[in-house]
Amino acid sequence: PMTDWPELVRTHGPLVWRTAYRLLAHHADAADCVQRTFLSAVELAARQPVRHWPAVLVRLATARGLEQL
Repeated sequence: PMTDWPELVRTHGPLVWRTAYRLLAHHADAADCVQRTFLSAVELAARQPVRHWPAVLVRLATARGLEQL
C-alpha cells in the first residue's frame, strides 16, 4: 500500500518534533533532525512495510538526534 506522506507528517510530525527537540534542545538542530527522520522513514518504507508508524518515527528521530549530538 502507498503511504500518504502528507497525512503521516501532519499526524506524527509533532511527535517527531518533541522527540528531536527533547534530545537536541535547539530549534534549528531539531528541525534538521525532523527532516532527516522523515527522509529515513521514506527510505525504510521503500524496503519494508511499516506496521506502527509512531514507534518507528520515534526510533528514527532518536537515532538521527543522537547522530547529531
